[in-house]
Amino acid sequence: MMELLKKESVQQQSGDVHRASDVIRWNPPCLNFVKINFDVSFLDGSTPSGIGLILRSCTWKFEGAKGERIQVVDEEQGEVVAALESIKWAMEQVIKNLILEGDNKNVVNAINGNMNYINRTTNSVVQECLFLLKSFKNWSCSFVKRDANSVWQNMLEPMVMVFGTLSLQISFMEI
Repeated sequence: MMELLKKESVQQQSGDVHRASDVIRWNPPCLNFVKINFDVSFLDGSTPSGIGLILRSCTWKFEGAKGERIQVVDEEQGEVVAALESIKWAMEQVIKNLILEGDNKNVVNAINGNMNYINRTTNSVVQECLFLLKSFKNWSCSFVKRDANSVWQNMLEPMVMVFGTLSLQISFMEI
């Protein structure tokens, strides 16, 4: 069954209720691939940030989630660190075919080789991502709208910000 994320907002104006809905569908990875969605929660450079990773298989199955607090100078650097942690986690799981999804276009473009719009502070982390990605048989990195990462925003982000780390892992078969 396809996972369906639905965002509904209700506004009340002078006694009338207006509803607006946007439906965002999560698409599973191709056969023999896994997908990791990564995201960061960033307030400012002096406050700890949180990263969240959600791992799902080509069979629509939730395989695990991770989160931790990090210290970064800006949101972009946090997104790149989240991508790097996704790659490291996939390597620990001995994943061969990986799809990464993030909601920062500059970071996704940089991982895909277009470094034109990335800050200097994140360049070395992107280079580490690119080096580690060479160990995968196949990989891709795609941009998704922020709403597609709503599992992180609504459930995992508050836990990471309170507890500091989070690891939910389900037995994982090598893909």
